[in-house]
Amino acid sequence: MSKAASLLHPSAAAGPASGPSSAAASTSAVTSQQALTQPSSSSTATHHHHASHGHGHSHGHSHNSHGQHHSSHSHGPVSVPTAPFVEPPALFASVAPRIYRSATPTTSSHAFLRSLNLTTILSLTAELPSASLQTFCRKQGIRFLHLGDRRWCTTLDASSDSNQYLLASSGPPISLSFLHAHRPTHATTVNYASSLTEEMIKDSLQVILDSANHPILVTDTSGIHEIGVLLGCLRKLQRWNFATILLEYRHFAGNRARATNERFIEMFDTDLVAFPDADSLPVWFKEQLDQDDREMDALDQIHYGDNGPLQ
Repeated sequence: MSKAASLLHPSAAAGPASGPSSAAASTSAVTSQQALTQPSSSSTATHHHHASHGHGHSHGHSHNSHGQHHSSHSHGPVSVPTAPFVEPPALFASVAPRIYRSATPTTSSHAFLRSLNLTTILSLTAELPSASLQTFCRKQGIRFLHLGDRRWCTTLDASSDSNQYLLASSGPPISLSFLHAHRPTHATTVNYASSLTEEMIKDSLQVILDSANHPILVTDTSGIHEIGVLLGCLRKLQRWNFATILLEYRHFAGNRARATNERFIEMFDTDLVAFPDADSLPVWFKEQLDQDDREMDALDQIHYGDNGPLQ
């Protein structure tokens, strides 16, 4: 080998005996250099482990702190408030502003009745009210007016005390003088086959149409028959057409509607009813009649002109 070659390849110049040891030394040097320039996998893993452990510990600490903060504001299961249960009487409904109807109230419906702030309860049933209902009316200051015991009457005793119909009352006095006024001319001669009388319906209507008695609840045993007749006659005073009156009556009566009740409504003479003073009439009733009168006058003007209807 030339001198130039030995300069380019020192290992070759050393000869065969020095080849293996020289290669090993070279490999060791390269390995040591890599160890200095690159982090070992074990140290990297250790670094990541400590970093991950530190992060996890920090996250866990934050989570625990949040949990402790949340638990500090919790006080067990939250109770949801519920409204008290109130049960209206059977077949309860609104008839007009501050006028209601229903079957005879039971003890379970007293809480509901309190919410109406009633002034009067008008009973059309022949049976006396229960002791619990009378006690309820006294405690609440409700006048209990019982006209149902007049349903079998065929004569009127003008000298009787009208306040006998006021069974339970702790409120202001009420005048019932109308109970013996404007009676039908045939009241003393006709023996009614029906349990209803025109006199009872007339008096009941005069109670309903006096706003001093409002709010008022009208009741009977079934909530259908006597009330249906009374309110059918009220609708006649409101000038409803008869078909609409029957529709309302049958809506509440269902398959228990009575032809005798419908005939009673049809034949009832509204002229028997003596209206209270104008100031005592319900506002809605006066407005409805005034509007009806204006409409009738407008129709007369269209058909007859300034001369009015033919006499």
